Amino acid sequence: MAALGCLAGAAPAGARIVLDYTSVGTFSEQFFYNNCGISARGSDQMNVNPAAGPGIGVQGGDDSSLDGGETLAFQFTDDLLGQPATATDVSYVASAASGGGSAAISIEAFDSANASLGTQPFSGTSEQSISSAFGGAPIQRLVVTANADPVRIEQIAYTPAPGTGISVGWAYGGAYQRDEIDLCGVALTGSNTLYVGGLGAAGGGGVGVVGGIGGGQPNQTIDTGETLTVSLPEAETDVALHLSSNFYLTVDGGAAFDVAALGAQGVSLGTAHVKTDQLDVDVSGLFSDAPIGSFTIESSPGGSDGEQLGSVTFRVPEPDGTASALAAAASMSLVGLAQRRRPR
Repeated sequence: MAALGCLAGAAPAGARIVLDYTSVGTFSEQFFYNNCGISARGSDQMNVNPAAGPGIGVQGGDDSSLDGGETLAFQFTDDLLGQPATATDVSYVASAASGGGSAAISIEAFDSANASLGTQPFSGTSEQSISSAFGGAPIQRLVVTANADPVRIEQIAYTPAPGTGISVGWAYGGAYQRDEIDLCGVALTGSNTLYVGGLGAAGGGGVGVVGGIGGGQPNQTIDTGETLTVSLPEAETDVALHLSSNFYLTVDGGAAFDVAALGAQGVSLGTAHVKTDQLDVDVSGLFSDAPIGSFTIESSPGGSDGEQLGSVTFRVPEPDGTASALAAAASMSLVGLAQRRRPR
């Protein structure tokens, strides 16, 4: 109990989330692009990371930039509840598009009741604090309007309210390959280069590992013996993984693979064998609801090939450190149990 009290006092609050639109692939979206607790919508089709330069542009005028009175609206959301949420410490980064100058824009912000906090002018290509301009009030929604200069919005950063559900996804965001991927504080590493993209669909898909023999689609899936590790910003609760596809199923109708997890302070929570015909896997539930710091997906020789990671969801810890303390306590309890059960 004393150890639990110490851990509760030392635990950090929820991590700040940085959604860097330049770190995803090249794609267009007609309506919404939802990721990392932010829903973005343009006054016309959004073009993300076009050949003319990185960031979000809106169709019309210069299709690769935000210009001529075009708007981008950003709504903060609780992805687990499917409803609006508020954020603090909100900022953005913009770049001046071709022909642009000071990246001048105006931003109207809305509070937790969706009432306008007013409109403020902004300019510059370094990180700009939106919250400071609106007195630090919690913000639910932003509307960004381009002035005379064409700009691109490259990044939105914020601190979510405690308890907010966050979904970080790779299923819709273009196709690309990288050795490591970091999106909104969730880091992906694999036993080989990571491949983000679809099984024949340029706009959809998920994350796989290059190599293997997965049914003619070796680079888009996690094949036998390959691993994909997901590291979360801190030990999180309500962690789940969502597969964008199960390329192979076992003969009795399920996908089979292993999940190994680490809890608070990197303590092993063990390995669980998963066999499911569903695309959603409750990772926390596999390990007695102990908060998860990281987990590894592996298609084992006894399982089946072809999983693609589409997204990961989790809940932001409370600032009093309850989640981290419980994570540490659960981890220590599991370790103690393993030691008591270990054959002599």
